[in-house]
Amino acid sequence: MSRRLRTLTAALCALPLAFAAAPSAHAADPTTMTSGFYADPNSTAKQWVTANPGDGRAPAINAAIANTPMARWFGSWSGTIGTATGAYVGAADQADKLPVLVAYNVYNRDYCGGHSAGGAASPSAYANWIAQFAGGIASRPAVVVLEPDSLGDYGCMTQAQIDEREAMLTGALAEF
Repeated sequence: MSRRLRTLTAALCALPLAFAAAPSAHAADPTTMTSGFYADPNSTAKQWVTANPGDGRAPAINAAIANTPMARWFGSWSGTIGTATGAYVGAADQADKLPVLVAYNVYNRDYCGGHSAGGAASPSAYANWIAQFAGGIASRPAVVVLEPDSLGDYGCMTQAQIDEREAMLTGALAEF
């Protein structure tokens, strides 16, 4: 593993600690700003439970899945991204709950296997998308998982591609 990759990985892993400890406008620990994590009342599981109240499996699905907080993934399928993240975070804020969002739209997302192909059309399109993603959250408390598989391709990427990816991730981090 290259030194740059180790440094970036360490920085991404340390980011939650930095937000909790660093004296800044973002210093507040979001887990203490709400009454717990957000379970989306509009999730597919919750919709199924609502539509199937007589199904004997409904109570177990409701308890184990539909009422369990989980992350919502956002990408190119999410429509106008600032509106989508804003609506989701707004609903969580209204419920005094902490939403977990996954940003999943980095340019050239899968260099190696093609199994998770897609993402923004260019680095500048990604910069615009992630800025709108963050803008939808605004100053409300939220946890963001940033491009969870963005480091896994480094073994088959050129140094120029790695540099481009790191620049996009660094820019994305600056939005929060």
